[in-house]
Amino acid sequence: MRDYAPQRSRRTRVAELDRLLQREPDAIEARYERAGLLRELGAYEDAKRDYLELIRRKPDDFGVLNDFGTLVLDAGYGSAARSLFEEAVRRHPDNPMGRVNLANLLLMMEEYDLARVHFQAALRADPGHVHAHRGLGNVLANTGDADGARRHRDLGFCGDFVTALPYRGAAAPVRVLLLVSAMGGNTPTACLPRRFWLPITTTVKFRCRRMTLCSTASVTPMSAATVSPRLALSSRAPPGR
Repeated sequence: MRDYAPQRSRRTRVAELDRLLQREPDAIEARYERAGLLRELGAYEDAKRDYLELIRRKPDDFGVLNDFGTLVLDAGYGSAARSLFEEAVRRHPDNPMGRVNLANLLLMMEEYDLARVHFQAALRADPGHVHAHRGLGNVLANTGDADGARRHRDLGFCGDFVTALPYRGAAAPVRVLLLVSAMGGNTPTACLPRRFWLPITTTVKFRCRRMTLCSTASVTPMSAATVSPRLALSSRAPPGR
């Protein structure tokens, strides 16, 4: 996966890669980068053509299989995505990302037993893989194992999770909070003061009464002009909560 870039920068880079590929049509890495940028820009047909060419040239490349699977899944072709993720797992059985992507798709298809097999395989390859823990927690919740679901969801929501995105607003950013439910639903906010009722992007775990909440302060792509000045925003949890 590539770092986030503004759309204008992506289009500029695509144009550069177009010129390079005209001169060097066999430049595999350039075509792979172009396919990923086109996917991020939503140019499905153009990205698909690049991925098909890449699969013809590099049929065992994990990144190509995985990213092409993501492309067709985003476009709504679940069966095609499944075939690509299965091929990625067949060729790279010890790569936890491939296992998790396939397992998440199987979870969406309600094939819980097979999804569990792949989430567990991902955890054997990487015992701390948070997405595998979260996914396995969802599988266990759907199959009646509430204790197992809680255990894996707790492991999936521990530690610091930071997604860095560039701020593109005109004014200074503000600090806000994200509340994430480890049980997979909406997080009740009745136990928190109103100043904490604003979503954010980054998470660490703390306890609030008997619920496990994941929350921390984060700078988000939001300026003070988009938030009511009457809201009192704070970066600290309520005392004793």
